[in-house]
Amino acid sequence: MISDRFFLIGYMGSGKSSLHKSLSHKLNYTAIDLDNYIEIQQQKSISELFKECGEEEFRSIEKKALHEVSLQNNIVVATGGGTPCFYNNINFMNNCGTTIYLEMTPEALVCRLLGSKKKRPLINSFNESELLIFIQQQLKIRSEFYNLAHYKINGINLKADKVLKMIQKNGKL
Repeated sequence: MISDRFFLIGYMGSGKSSLHKSLSHKLNYTAIDLDNYIEIQQQKSISELFKECGEEEFRSIEKKALHEVSLQNNIVVATGGGTPCFYNNINFMNNCGTTIYLEMTPEALVCRLLGSKKKRPLINSFNESELLIFIQQQLKIRSEFYNLAHYKINGINLKADKVLKMIQKNGKL
């Protein structure tokens, strides 16, 4: 069965936004960054939405946006790090497309995230050791959802060709 919707999931900093561009290019699919889609739709940054609405309302906005983009075919969607963990979104994505979890260790995520804390509302106040503890705690919770993905792949040095081979081998392409 050929999938016409791919959803990249994983913790912030795992490479979803980078991979979705190269993977969509190789597939000749449309690349959609769910956070960018929400920002355009709401005319506010994700940070602003978190501050003004709180996480619960943001997650409701996110669910609606996920359902909207999923009406399209031939897409590769980079989801937000928390997207699969709320409102049964992981099951929705699994039912309407193919999910790929970009897995990384907490230490590798800290290295990637230290330079981009200002644009990430959940972590912008943490120092390095606090960030590591926070990521470890979050992954304990979120891994339950992430591990429901159709595929799990290491996010370090990940290239679109490796993902393509994996999904071709398993009959999703």
